This record gives sequence, structure tokens and C-alpha cells, in this order.
Amino acid sequence: MAFVKFETPKMGQEMPKIEILKRGEININREASVLYKLYKFEYAILYYDPDEKKVGVQLTNDELDPACIKIVKKKDGSCIMSAVSFLKYYNINYDKTINFNPEFDEDNDMIIFDLSKGL
Repeated sequence: MAFVKFETPKMGQEMPKIEILKRGEININREASVLYKLYKFEYAILYYDPDEKKVGVQLTNDELDPACIKIVKKKDGSCIMSAVSFLKYYNINYDKTINFNPEFDEDNDMIIFDLSKGL
């Protein structure tokens, strides 16, 4: 058996990640922001599948959609959006920060993360 050297990932080498923050915000890390091209969008629309316990984040530039929320782009390349109303409405617990591995649903142009698979 051969040894494999482990090196701590440096900035820009992290995995795409989404977090539900304790303060009721959804944070999308820099890697996910780049991967999903969030720089092209100003708004998001949140969806919830109660049967599968999944959240969908659909990206849009349609500011007239009454469901859209502003995507705030941070200097480090990550993005954040307020989700308190959404989390409360669907009784999604946010009393501590939880990380998720997102996936992209190309059929619906939606970033999806599974609440039952929090890290």
C-alpha cells in the first residue's frame, strides 16, 4: 500500500458548500458561487420540498417576481441572502449554523440541498 500525502485545502480549493446560518441567512461559499455563476444573478427564489426535506434556490434577475430575495455578493466571492421568513414558515431549524453539500438541478435551474444531510 502506498501513502498519500494530505495537504490542507487552501482558499479556492474548498468544496462548494451552502450554509444555513444561525441568524437565518443562507450563505453560499465562493466555490459554489463560482460554480453556479451567481455573479450573473441579482435575486433568488426559495423553494421547499416537505416530502424530501430539500431546499431549492432558483437564481433569477426578475426583480418583479414577488417571491424574489436579494443576493448580497460579498468581497470574498461568497453570497448571502436573508431567509428568516422562509425558514420560519417551513419550521426549518436554524438555531445553529449547518453546512450542506449542494447539487445543481439543470432541468429546473436550481441549486438544491438536502436538509437531512447537514454536515
